[in-house]
Amino acid sequence: DGVRIDVHKTWSIEDKGASNNESIVLRFHIGDKTVLFLNDLGTEGSMRYEQMPIANVKSDIIQTAHHGQAGVREPVYRMVGGSVFLWPTPDWVWEDPKTYQIGETRTWIEGEDFQEKRERHIVACLYDAYPEDPTKVTCWRQVKDGMRVF
Repeated sequence: DGVRIDVHKTWSIEDKGASNNESIVLRFHIGDKTVLFLNDLGTEGSMRYEQMPIANVKSDIIQTAHHGQAGVREPVYRMVGGSVFLWPTPDWVWEDPKTYQIGETRTWIEGEDFQEKRERHIVACLYDAYPEDPTKVTCWRQVKDGMRVF
């Protein structure tokens, strides 16, 4: 189908129990575009990822790590570049740049004039607030009308 997937990172003994750093990092080649999925990669994984050759990580579309906040370090976003960013975060986090360090990541990517460049950013929101007990599927069904949880 013309899609190639590079596995950039998998689990490592160096992760030492930091579960977000066990994230698999994938880079998709679709036609002449590349899409990088950083998933939940955190600081320790970020430092290892920064050692990759820049030519292997440059991507057109980037899924921001760990919901766009408290994930990879700034050098990863600098090396990867990107013209479009996918933010797997709820609106209430996106709209408040002081919440969960999302403002810091937004500034790393766009600088201080972030609001002027919003057209490059896609926010994927499935819920208005975290459920009372996020470990129970039934609680997730209650947070957003029409949300499908299987």
